[in-house]
Amino acid sequence: MAINLLQANINHSARAQDLLFQSMAEWKIHVAVVAEPYRVPSGNEWVGDADGLVALTSRSVAGSPAFADVVRGRGYVAALVGDILVVGVYFSPNRSLADFERFLSEVLHDDPCSPGRRSVWDLASPGSIGFGAPTR
Repeated sequence: MAINLLQANINHSARAQDLLFQSMAEWKIHVAVVAEPYRVPSGNEWVGDADGLVALTSRSVAGSPAFADVVRGRGYVAALVGDILVVGVYFSPNRSLADFERFLSEVLHDDPCSPGRRSVWDLASPGSIGFGAPTR
């Protein structure tokens, strides 16, 4: 099954979240990884992490894939979409490299990916000097 994916950081903006849905409809996007969502509504079209920092959403139209085998933690959420594992991750660029390494260790420990599954990872972090981002 071919799916179209989109990643967006909407900076907790209600208007940006509305535009995300408009873009998903216009571009025929099946699943979006949303960093810093305005809110994560209840329902089958949304799954979010434990802290409200990152979420996955799908269009509520016929033929859109459902989320299965959802795994969520602090700053990450993963779900199977058909035979593809989609993983959304958010980590603040204001935290240390040591914090990042601990965080990745936790995410990889909970990774539901198994042999034979394809996975799509999205690390939604705007950048950090410690990770090689340019200084201002």
